Amino acid sequence: MRRVGTLGLVAALAAILVSPLPAHAEDASGAVTYNAGNGYSFEKLSHPTVGTSQPDGIVDYQGDGAVAVPGADGNTANNEGDRGQSYTWAAASYGDWLYVGTCYAAMGNTLTLMNGTLGDSFDVETMRLTLEAMFNGTFFYGQQKEDGTADKDSGGILVKINTKTGETKLLLSESLNGVGPLFRNAVSYKGKLYFCGSVRTNGGKSGLPAVYEIDPKTDEYKVVYQGLSSMQDYGAAYKQGISTGIRGMCVHDGQLVISNVGKDAAGNFVSTILTSSDPSKGQDSFTEIANSGTLFGYPAIRYQDSIYGGAIWDMVSYNGHLYATICTGTPENAPDDNSMQSFAMVRGDKNADGSYSWTPIVGDQETDGAKYCFGIDPARTRSGAANLIVYNGYLYIGEYNDEEIALERILFN
Repeated sequence: MRRVGTLGLVAALAAILVSPLPAHAEDASGAVTYNAGNGYSFEKLSHPTVGTSQPDGIVDYQGDGAVAVPGADGNTANNEGDRGQSYTWAAASYGDWLYVGTCYAAMGNTLTLMNGTLGDSFDVETMRLTLEAMFNGTFFYGQQKEDGTADKDSGGILVKINTKTGETKLLLSESLNGVGPLFRNAVSYKGKLYFCGSVRTNGGKSGLPAVYEIDPKTDEYKVVYQGLSSMQDYGAAYKQGISTGIRGMCVHDGQLVISNVGKDAAGNFVSTILTSSDPSKGQDSFTEIANSGTLFGYPAIRYQDSIYGGAIWDMVSYNGHLYATICTGTPENAPDDNSMQSFAMVRGDKNADGSYSWTPIVGDQETDGAKYCFGIDPARTRSGAANLIVYNGYLYIGEYNDEEIALERILFN
């Protein structure tokens, strides 16, 4: 899965390792703990005394779009967990600290896309009542004041949490410093942390995709790569239904590798892979090593495509090669009315001049000579994307189904 719920950060980690979650208990300090029964136990760090199915979101919502870490400046009057911080979307560690970026109101963002770019339309109040019924009153449809009127949403955040003490520090948010990130990936490289995704700034009025560099020694941050040059380009892409953004990211052959959906020299929107040996130097340090053409035309980049145009979903370095998984499904190549074409995977090999040659491993067997069909297993046509991880000498592929298709069917049919 690409998203992990933040109804308890460490509880979410437990959910990854064991299923279903064991019953919770409390230790002497009142913190919620989980005993998996197989040698693993977990203690909640975010809002440690708040149990499951209660608002957490790592930070507290203060009203008027503001958030703060629990107990900040001695203020405990507004200590209700921010329900909009619905998913931990990216995380990286440095020493005892875990840096965490959230995807704010993920399903709400999905509905916004449905009610516009994806061609669906609905009455907002009818949809609100429908979702309240579907989710038994627990669906988050935006912040509300005590009198029931709409309040300002807080947007995505970046925080760091001490895994030993639970101390939490807010690094990025619209209410703190005007940066409301929706980071979807993170890696460590040469002593710095790199987060990528969509970044909302200036009260949420702009959202150019970017790579942010965080210096964990000082927590200073800066943009080292911007996926589009202007808001005009962003607007043009949106009008064309192009899902611009930065998603896949890894370290390979001593370089930082990122993916992007942006404009080429001819002004067309394409999916690209870029590398940099010194990303701190900024935009000009990145060199393109692949694009939609050299990747066999596989990347799906439109909102109506698989996983909302997920394009290059994940990348990893393995046995001296660079592997990338790609979302390929479009309405044009859909195998049936209820599915989309599954993911592809390519292998990149670096040439002496620094360029890359690409080989399809998972993809079109007849046209491109791929070893495996799209999705590897022809029976699993609903696996829209795939995450990659290397463990103990093997490359493991985790499938991710295109749940947006099912959600649209449920809501509109």
